[in-house]
Amino acid sequence: MPLVPSCSAVVVLLSSYLVCLAAAGAILPGKLVAGAVLPDKSRLHYRCNAASTPDACAIRWFALAPAAAGVL
Repeated sequence: MPLVPSCSAVVVLLSSYLVCLAAAGAILPGKLVAGAVLPDKSRLHYRCNAASTPDACAIRWFALAPAAAGVL
C-alpha cells in the first residue's frame, strides 16, 4: 500500500518550500540586472539567482519531506 501524506503534511511541505525559496532568493548571490525604464526615468535592479535558488531549496525540502510527512 503506497504512503499518502495527509493534507496538513502537504500544506506544511509546500509552505516550507515556498518560504525556503523566498529566503534563498534574498540570501544567495546573483548577477544584478537593470530592469525596464520606469515612467519617472528610473530603473529597478533585479538579482538573477534563479539557477541556484530552486536547487538549494529542493535539496532541503526533499531532506525534510519524510520527517514532515511522519514517515520517519
